[in-house]
Amino acid sequence: MAGTVGENKVPIKICVIPVAKEILFRVMNYKINRLEDPKLKNEDAMVKNVVENIDDIIKKEAIIDGTNIPNYHVQFSPKVFSLHTCNDNWLHISSRLVQAAADGY
Repeated sequence: MAGTVGENKVPIKICVIPVAKEILFRVMNYKINRLEDPKLKNEDAMVKNVVENIDDIIKKEAIIDGTNIPNYHVQFSPKVFSLHTCNDNWLHISSRLVQAAADGY
């Protein structure tokens, strides 16, 4: 269930989940790499950036059939990982392998 990119966008997804099935999905996710933000000089700076950016989001909610469901903070492990960028991406970054960090709920 892909989300949206940018601020103030609310993705609405419709799917059918069988009764008694449990699911895990991200309510929100934030990721960064040094191609997107060259001022992040090392892994610690990337991790700090994602924590600050995910924690400043005020409204964290998911609603299923009109019911708010609880959100849990799920940190990525490892905190820094390799990410292969594709040629056709919204940042117009050329395809390559980069170090990235991410966090989410």
